[in-house]
Parts: sequence; C-alpha cells; structure tokens
Amino acid sequence: MRFPAMLAGLLLLALGLVLLGCASLIECRPAAEDLPARPTLPTVKADELSSLSDDVYVRLATRDRLLRKDAEMCRALIGGK
Repeated sequence: MRFPAMLAGLLLLALGLVLLGCASLIECRPAAEDLPARPTLPTVKADELSSLSDDVYVRLATRDRLLRKDAEMCRALIGGK
C-alpha cells in the first residue's frame, strides 16, 4: 500500500517539474513608437569652455559621455533605434 502512494507522489512531482520547466518567459516591452523623441542638445563652443579648468572640463566631458551611453543603453533595452 505504501509503494503506490510513493509512486503517485513521484509522478505528481515529475509532472510538476515538467510543467514548470517548460513555461516560457513572458516579457513586457513598450512598442518602439512609444519612445520619446531624442532631445536636441544645445551646442557649446570651445571658447565658452575656456574659463573652465582642465579638471572640470574632463569631469564635464566624462559626465556627458556617461549620460549619452546610459541613454543609448536604455533605448537598446527598450528596443528603440
């Protein structure tokens, strides 16, 4: 009497593992049309930056580069171009 109950439990466990293992991953992504347009960035001329020290200029350029890279990565994750 004990063997059939154990066999039924194992079959139930195997069935549960098969059903859970075969479930597909559901991803929700917004449509590419829902992406906001890229903003037009103001231009800054070199002579306007001449009053900045080299250290401040490097930090500003690094900050700008990292922000652009992050924005591109976010757009790539969403699926935008």
